[in-house]
Amino acid sequence: MRTFIALPIDTEVTTLLENKVDTLKNQTWSNHINWFIAANFHITLQFLGGNLDDKKVLQVLSSMDFWLDSNFDKFNVKIESIQLFPDNQNPHTIVASIEKNKKLEHLVEQITRCTKSIGLEKSKLTFKPHISLGRIKSKLMINDIEIPNTLKNFNTIPLTVNKITLFESIQTNQAPIYKELKSIYLTKQY
Repeated sequence: MRTFIALPIDTEVTTLLENKVDTLKNQTWSNHINWFIAANFHITLQFLGGNLDDKKVLQVLSSMDFWLDSNFDKFNVKIESIQLFPDNQNPHTIVASIEKNKKLEHLVEQITRCTKSIGLEKSKLTFKPHISLGRIKSKLMINDIEIPNTLKNFNTIPLTVNKITLFESIQTNQAPIYKELKSIYLTKQY
């Protein structure tokens, strides 16, 4: 089973990002991008694997209720720009970047510790929070992709982190289908 742990994106923020993507789709290079459907927008916290066996998935599901201590409250992160990912020299994706956030980094560390305790390895990649908007089809087109200045830096979009979800990714000929397996909530209110 292909699974990952992520932060779902609420409807309001999804709509704001869809508007940004519409601007990108009007660029001359946009037909060289496989645009993701807005319903799939999320921030991946940890990819668990493309072939996770059912027993391991059950272990993750049963461990989720113990991932967060009572001090872990909901919090906000800021979406700050549209950019090439992982960098401008060798990009493969167009993303909405997330401002560096200590609470988000702590959340990822805590989840990584918990999943490691049930035998899942930490990703070798450095965590760079983002929301994938589209995948670049061909490396040959990279030099033609120029993000409009209005999208490189815009007024930040706040996103409330209040739900962590384990998703199954079901591959189709069109867009993948993300099936929610279980969610836990950061519910403490002020």
